[in-house]
Amino acid sequence: MTALTLTGVGHAFFGRTVLSRVSLSIRRGEVVALVGPSGCGKSTLAHIAAGLISAREGRVANHYRRHAMVFQDPRLLPWRGAAGNIAYPLELSGMSRRERDLRVRQSARMVQLEDQDLDKFPVELSGGMRQRVAIARALAIEPDFVFFDEPFTALDVALKRRMQDLVIAAAQQNRFAALFITHDLMEAIRVAHRILVMHHTARLRGRALWLLAASWGLARIVGFLASEQLLIVAALADLSWLLALILYLCQISIQRRTDRLVAFIIWLAALAVAIVAARAGMFMGDFGFSRNASLASGHIFLGLLGLALARITVPVTNHVLDPREETAPYRPHPGRQNLAPGLVALAIAGDCFGLSPAVSGYLWIAAGAGFLDRVAECFVGREAFRAEIAVLAGASALSGLGLLTVGASRLGASWGEAPGVHIALMGGLGLAVLAVLSIAGRFHTGQGLGLNWPTKAAFIMVIVGTTLRAMPEMGLLSLPPGPLHLLASCFWALAFIAWLYDYWPSLPRLQTDEPTC
Repeated sequence: MTALTLTGVGHAFFGRTVLSRVSLSIRRGEVVALVGPSGCGKSTLAHIAAGLISAREGRVANHYRRHAMVFQDPRLLPWRGAAGNIAYPLELSGMSRRERDLRVRQSARMVQLEDQDLDKFPVELSGGMRQRVAIARALAIEPDFVFFDEPFTALDVALKRRMQDLVIAAAQQNRFAALFITHDLMEAIRVAHRILVMHHTARLRGRALWLLAASWGLARIVGFLASEQLLIVAALADLSWLLALILYLCQISIQRRTDRLVAFIIWLAALAVAIVAARAGMFMGDFGFSRNASLASGHIFLGLLGLALARITVPVTNHVLDPREETAPYRPHPGRQNLAPGLVALAIAGDCFGLSPAVSGYLWIAAGAGFLDRVAECFVGREAFRAEIAVLAGASALSGLGLLTVGASRLGASWGEAPGVHIALMGGLGLAVLAVLSIAGRFHTGQGLGLNWPTKAAFIMVIVGTTLRAMPEMGLLSLPPGPLHLLASCFWALAFIAWLYDYWPSLPRLQTDEPTC
């Protein structure tokens, strides 16, 4: 009978696929080694199987009662002795002290720890002894499945061999199943009953992506030229890249049998309708209709932003809190992921059905509160001041503030809707796009997190530009709005130039292959 089954598991970090449709099964009492080069997703797969990370797609079915995990780093509590570390999971389970002490000594003997070693603190133990304590801690709970995530990588050859012998003996004595992660083929041969090999798979080339970008860029160039004769060309260009993107997402959803992209597909379809309606209004000369459709497309963009932020903030926060990605210390409530886009959809529906300004105003205030709820998720201690987390929180904050301003204008505030729209779109959406370009750009060039000063300056420029654009319209500055609007546009453009200045030298390091399995 199987102890663990993975079916079609896939995962990605920051848009980079690390696992794609991985399936495996491990029988009870069987030790399976997972071998492969660094970066191919071995540890990620183990963490998904152990429940430390939620897979983007696929299914994990476990049939064991209790499992344990041994990491590359022993992860001992420095204020506890060896015995206290081994006993820690037993204490959490509520086991009596007498039974706990007996179990600790049994586990210690199993990994050849002497009685005098049990009173020593981790700082007093050698690297090999600390790793023995970690193994003893895992075995103390009498698991029927153990995950070993490269536990002996940092040990010398002789000590590594002794540790391997301990694992072999413990597996035979306790008859537990195990998934053993390693990049050492000889270690896998010694320890495992069966070996699975993971490898790098070349990704598809970006020609389709360039075509999408070209279609999008063509529509923007027509808008910049303000040519009425080319309106039809702009409409077709916008419609082509949106439909191509929708079809691509549908293809992925069908191939991978996942519903995770359905919300994006619905929002993109709504965006396509709104953009085509805006272009049609301009073509027919109905500028009021075109204005309303353009405003609706901006609100739909905010709905897409809410979906994206819900899925970006979590992995970025976890990577900041644990750069080795061995744990997932931050796990938001799943019901909050779609709160902001859901409230935006409700407010858009209210506008479409012609609700009174008071009712629609409260709906937009609720949508703004949904974005501000995302800001609260970024309070993770002092790491919240890291630029990567702060900029995502800032994008949510500006989006929420903008929608609150829109709602307040409909409830009788002295300003119109324009400043709220500019805060939400120019500020929130602009900051979010810049954040994604910066964070994902570093990962795709193999640099990891850690933003440079030009990118941080770009974030500040977006905020300054948004402030200069909105303040005159809210009556907070007595200066004429024209020069300030021009200055705001310059700040906004300079922000993306600063990002490009920072990112351009990294383009030669752009990764052409993504690790998948």
